[in-house]
Amino acid sequence: MAASDGDADPDYVDHPLLTPEFVERRRYQRELATTAREAHTLVCLPTGLGKTTVSLLVTADRLQEVGGTVLFLAPTKPLVQQHADFYSEALSIPDDEITVFTGEVRPDD
Repeated sequence: MAASDGDADPDYVDHPLLTPEFVERRRYQRELATTAREAHTLVCLPTGLGKTTVSLLVTADRLQEVGGTVLFLAPTKPLVQQHADFYSEALSIPDDEITVFTGEVRPDD
């Protein structure tokens, strides 16, 4: 992870692609993200413990190191929108670089 333990405010993850002071530093999330960066990983956590945050940390590292495009899948339209909103707030990238596709988007579009 790009977060360092010598940050001015150790309560938040410090990363060039993350909005400053947005993602709270939680050791278990950082450890899960590190594991997920190295191998295929299934993260099973109760609601509210940060599965989306773990994916965000992996995404930010991947975009910084390799660039490219990230595809994020979710089973329902509301969850797709929730993830897109979270990523828009958390990532320091232009909002127009985050695109939502659901069953309402015609294949031709």
